[in-house]
Amino acid sequence: SKQAEITEPSHGYSAAHSWSSDGKKIVFEGDYGHSAYVVSPQGGDARRLLRGAHQPCWSPDGQRIAFVLGSARHVDEAPRLAELDMPYNTQWICVMNIDGSEIRLLMQLAKSIYVHGNRYGNLSWSPDGKLVLFEEFTMDRTARGFPGSPIKAHRIWIVGVRDSVFYVLPK
Repeated sequence: SKQAEITEPSHGYSAAHSWSSDGKKIVFEGDYGHSAYVVSPQGGDARRLLRGAHQPCWSPDGQRIAFVLGSARHVDEAPRLAELDMPYNTQWICVMNIDGSEIRLLMQLAKSIYVHGNRYGNLSWSPDGKLVLFEEFTMDRTARGFPGSPIKAHRIWIVGVRDSVFYVLPK
């Protein structure tokens, strides 16, 4: 069997990975969940796309990446994020080009897990690339061991990429 380690310890904890449609690249969450990176399946130098990007997911046409933009503001990303007019301490479902350019805010989410107990993840695109599906988990902040606390609520959301129309399943 063919095996390849494509990330390295310097990327920190690596998770939430997704293949490009042509199979030539992989996008993943690195820096302990604080950045989105792109790397080839053979490994090598991973390129950071954006700090603050979580749960990246490649579009079916291979041209865009959907992700959760976290509330943390990183000094080196300030110029890129300033033009988005995001209220501080918010999270958003977003899309960007595969080079990290043209970030678009699709849907504002509830405050972060540390404020309201909400987590977002498991992003996936519709086959036609017009919609992004994601999960919301609301954790019980009163339970012992928060943030690893029991789930109080679970929702599946769908948001439109062009018109930002969104709804909860079941509709």
